[in-house]
Amino acid sequence: MRSGRMDGAAEEFQRAVAAYPAYANAWLELGRVRQQLGSAQTAREAWKKAIDLDPKLVGAYVELGLDAGLSHDWKVATQYLDQGLRLDPVDYPAAWFGDAVAHYYLGESDAAEKSAREAVRLDPQGRNPRAGYVLGMTLAQKGDREGAAAELRRYLKAAPQAPDAQLVKAHLAALENSNIK
Repeated sequence: MRSGRMDGAAEEFQRAVAAYPAYANAWLELGRVRQQLGSAQTAREAWKKAIDLDPKLVGAYVELGLDAGLSHDWKVATQYLDQGLRLDPVDYPAAWFGDAVAHYYLGESDAAEKSAREAVRLDPQGRNPRAGYVLGMTLAQKGDREGAAAELRRYLKAAPQAPDAQLVKAHLAALENSNIK
């Protein structure tokens, strides 16, 4: 996997699960390789098998949740991500981000805000500035105009060349010109 030879990695993990069918981590990694190879359905099957074998294997919940988010299946995304984050609330900032996005699109502002704040908190180097953007949009959804504007400004400062910078500037202008308190 590390060398980018996904076909070879898939063969190796397939051999591993054939030899040790109860090896949950091998199923998790097989799912990751399958996803990289463009086989989303078989990736999901591998991750579900990993969870069946080890219900505390956080990575499998995270992968299933993020995969559901890619398909805009927000409800399923929150189910898997929420479970993964209950098991390990510290080591998966990307899961907090995905969870925030999913809750945002479901209109679940309190859960979205909590997850977005955790995504920002767990990313002190600012590797994912979009977490702040999601936090800003969530605060706007909740009617916190000032908080939303501050987060959107912070996002634009961290990612001034982001592909959505013009859209964010338009959201920011709308917030600054609105009468929402």
